[in-house]
Amino acid sequence: MNVGNVTMTVDTAKLKAKLERAVNTGVYRAALVYEAYIKESMPKTAVGTHSLPGKPPGEQDGILRNGIAASKPKNGKSIISTSKARYAAIMEFGGTIRAKSGKFLPVPLNLEAKRLQKRTDGGLRNSATPLHVVRTKTGRLFLVKHLTRKSKNATKLIGSQMMFILKKSVTIAARPYMRPAEQNAALYVKATDAFEAAVKEVLSKGAA
Repeated sequence: MNVGNVTMTVDTAKLKAKLERAVNTGVYRAALVYEAYIKESMPKTAVGTHSLPGKPPGEQDGILRNGIAASKPKNGKSIISTSKARYAAIMEFGGTIRAKSGKFLPVPLNLEAKRLQKRTDGGLRNSATPLHVVRTKTGRLFLVKHLTRKSKNATKLIGSQMMFILKKSVTIAARPYMRPAEQNAALYVKATDAFEAAVKEVLSKGAA
């Protein structure tokens, strides 16, 4: 009695490619879970207001929030990076900003000043709004805007509005938004579930 041989051939190159695709899809889906959580942790706040120290920063113009993204997966890795906003790191970790070359940092005192600083990207010297340096009796320095009233024959100075206080340094409390996600155990479970579901989905589609 002859027993026939059973031969099974596996295309290892295709199998390897499919496994890599499954893992990359899985890690990307898991990374998207973290990305969504981080973005949702930033509540919308009115321009000129601040979140409490220790809490994620509030969303005002969306630059920081919209810049948070998971990278396309490669070699089983997807990196969630922060935006290119200059303040991204100091929001996360806090710290002290010091003026360069012995100059001063203009710290806005009101919403108008915040908007002016944003329009000029910090370059107040090029502002269309003239600002003047004023020193108080206690030695503090301010940038003020003169308030004027025009008449037919002249422009009369009627007062001044303080716009910025000038400081050598400013300390900003940490408002972490990335680390809380990393430390969230329930979020890790949710991301793991997303990974497993994605891997099964890819592997179940046809032969390797």
